[in-house]
Amino acid sequence: MRLSIVIPAFNEEERLPGMLARLGAATRGGEVEILVVDDGSADRTAAIAADAGARVLRLERNDGRGAAVRAGMDEARGDLILEMDADGSVDFEAIGRFVAHLDAHPGVDGLVGSRNADGAVITVPQPFLRVFLGNGFLYAAKALFGWDVTDFTLGFKMFRRDAARDVIRHQFDSGYVAEAELLVAARGRGWRVQELPVRWSEHGGSRVRPLLECGRSLRGLLAMTYRAWAGAYDAPPERPSFAAAARKTKALYTGFGWPALFARIRFITAPYDRLEPYVPASGLVIDLGCGYGTFSHLLALMAPARRVLGLDLDAVKIARAPRGGANVVNRLGDIRTETLDPAACILLVHVLHHLDSFEAQERLLASCREKLNDGGRLVICEVNSAPRWKYGLGWLADRVLYPGDPIFYRFPAEMKELLSRSGFRSETRLVHEGTPFSHAVYVCTKA
Repeated sequence: MRLSIVIPAFNEEERLPGMLARLGAATRGGEVEILVVDDGSADRTAAIAADAGARVLRLERNDGRGAAVRAGMDEARGDLILEMDADGSVDFEAIGRFVAHLDAHPGVDGLVGSRNADGAVITVPQPFLRVFLGNGFLYAAKALFGWDVTDFTLGFKMFRRDAARDVIRHQFDSGYVAEAELLVAARGRGWRVQELPVRWSEHGGSRVRPLLECGRSLRGLLAMTYRAWAGAYDAPPERPSFAAAARKTKALYTGFGWPALFARIRFITAPYDRLEPYVPASGLVIDLGCGYGTFSHLLALMAPARRVLGLDLDAVKIARAPRGGANVVNRLGDIRTETLDPAACILLVHVLHHLDSFEAQERLLASCREKLNDGGRLVICEVNSAPRWKYGLGWLADRVLYPGDPIFYRFPAEMKELLSRSGFRSETRLVHEGTPFSHAVYVCTKA
C-alpha cells in the first residue's frame, strides 16, 4: 500500500459525506487507503464512512483527536501515512505534492502542512478570535521549543511509516495540543521534518471552543515542556536529533574567541535545520566555503555514514576550525583544482554572492557539476530579497563583516535561469522564518 490517509472523526455525519466524496475523486486510481477513525461518535459517522468506501476503525469511547490519530497511524498499512482533518479544509492537491516531495527527497521523513509558510493560500479565513488565540499558541510554542515552524496545529501531516510508528509512541496528548506534539516528538526523536505551504479554507462546524481550549492548550504546552525536559522525546543514539547535534557542534568551539562566537551566531542566521534534510545520509559531502567548519561538523554528527569534506580558501579560518569526528575533515582547498571522488552532495551556503564576479559564480557552478556523481545533488543557500527588512539586515551584516568587498546577489528568478544555464534542474524553497535574514534554498540535480 502506497499511502494511508488517516481521518479522526467525532460526530461528523454532516461534514463527512461531502469530504469523502471529494477525497475519493482526488485519489482515484492511486494505491491509497482511506482510514476513518470513529472516535466514539454517537451519530452515524462510522456507517457513513463505510458507505463511502472508507476503512473504518471504531474506538469505544471519545478519547480525543490525539488518541484517534495514534490508533489510526498504528493501524495504517501504507508506506506513507497522512493524518488530516475530517472537514477537508486543506485542498487535496497537496496530497500528491507531498508524496512527490518525499519521493524526490529520501532524506526527509515527514512533512507538515502550513497555512503561514511562503506560498500558502487562505481562501476563507477563520474567525478573528481563533486566529488570535492560534497565533498566541504558535508564538508560545516557538518560545518554548525554539523552532522556525510557522504552523504547529494544522491537521495535515505526512510521515514515512517507520517515522509515524515511532512518533506516535512518543506522543502523549489526546486533545488539542496533540497536533503540535506530533511535531515536537518527530523533531525530538531525530526525524527530518520539513514544512510545505497548503491552500486552506475554513469550512465551519468546528467543535473547538477557543476560550475553553486556551486553558487546555496552556496546560498541554507545559506538559510537553516537562516531557521534553524529562527526555520523553529524546532520539536514539543512531538517529541524533538536530538539537542534539547542534549542541555537540557548538561544544567543539571552546573558549571565547571569534570562532566560538561565530559558530553560535551561525545557528541563528543560517537555516541549517532546513538544509540538512536535503543532504544524502551517506557518501561524500563537500561543504564549500566551510569557514570554521560549523556546518561540516553538524552534517557529520547527524549521519555517521557521511564522509564530510569542508573546503575553504581562507587559511586563517581553516587553521582555527576544530577537529571533529572521524567522518569529517576541514582543510584548505579549491574544488576547481582538487582531484576528488565523485560527490553525493556539494553545499554552497552563503558562498556565491561573496565571489568576485557574476562570471566567477558560473565557473564555480561548472566545477561543482563536474565533481558531482550522476545522482548527486547541489544545495545552495543564498540571500533572498523578501521580506525587505530581513534582506536589509542581511545586506548590512555582509557590509559589516566584509567591508569593502563587492557583493554579487542573485535572487530566485535570476538564480533559476543561471542554474538551468549551468546544467542543473532546480527547485526553490523560500526560507525566512526563524532567522533574522531571508534566504532562498536551491536544491539542484544534473539536467
